[in-house]
Amino acid sequence: EEKVQKKRQDEQLAWIENTLHKKCMEIPYAENILEIKGVGENILAGIVAEMGDISRFDDVKEIQKLSGMSLEERK
Repeated sequence: EEKVQKKRQDEQLAWIENTLHKKCMEIPYAENILEIKGVGENILAGIVAEMGDISRFDDVKEIQKLSGMSLEERK
């Protein structure tokens, strides 16, 4: 019974995460944020949830600053 319930919860969580990731990829500039080292789909979802419409920012440095990320440019 407990194992069945855990399996069902795991399946539901996987479905939710998959749906969330697909929706995030529909957002303009999502691919650009994913290019930032250390940012994956879960971080992207959190950034978008906190900031809303990211197209209002002029460049990625504004997003980094607002998100509290201290990133350096790749050379």
